[in-house]
Amino acid sequence: MIQSQVLNRIQGILHGFGDRGQPIPAEMELLWQAEKPSWKQVHGVEVADVISPGSACGDVDALLGMRNCSIVGVVTADCVPILMAKRDGSKIAAIHAGWRGTFSHITERVVRRFEEQGDRASDWVAAIGPSIGSCCYEVSEELIEQFVTRFDGYSRDQFIQGERLLDLPKLNLLELTRLGISEVEILPYCTRCSDQFYSYRREGPGVRQYSIIQRTSSILR
Repeated sequence: MIQSQVLNRIQGILHGFGDRGQPIPAEMELLWQAEKPSWKQVHGVEVADVISPGSACGDVDALLGMRNCSIVGVVTADCVPILMAKRDGSKIAAIHAGWRGTFSHITERVVRRFEEQGDRASDWVAAIGPSIGSCCYEVSEELIEQFVTRFDGYSRDQFIQGERLLDLPKLNLLELTRLGISEVEILPYCTRCSDQFYSYRREGPGVRQYSIIQRTSSILR
């Protein structure tokens, strides 16, 4: 099971990033099948609070687990999965950040939701899971220029390689850091390069892998 060192340091949390061999991380599969929320990812920026097992969350691309919710996740096959946990293990979150969600500041929407609920960004850590890397993610010149304009607080070479290679994992790291998240880790896997993962660019629509995080402690807040 692919895991993050940053998240592994949070007590009461179990997480994993799926791959082709195990699309749903094995250690969480039973709980996931029993308690997963119902939601549809639409490449947007809406955030849902998941307050109980099986919650119906609608069309959203970020899930915040709280109260009686013990597990959340997202499904990807090149887009950026982000798993997050509060340092005391009391809350968890999962974000689906494709280019549209990243461009529209989905991470900022999530962090603002934390703050609305009384949390500080510095109370949270994040792991950016397997996704298409700057080695493979070539996009149009028009889209590159739109990103350069939208994220003009960063230098171009911080998230663009060469002429048209967009580094979505790095850009999400930059954004989470700017927003005050205390620790952010990028896992060094490119879904397009490696047959270990499903890749939309390589295989087209079809099977995906899940990135899941759950609380194992009895703390409910």
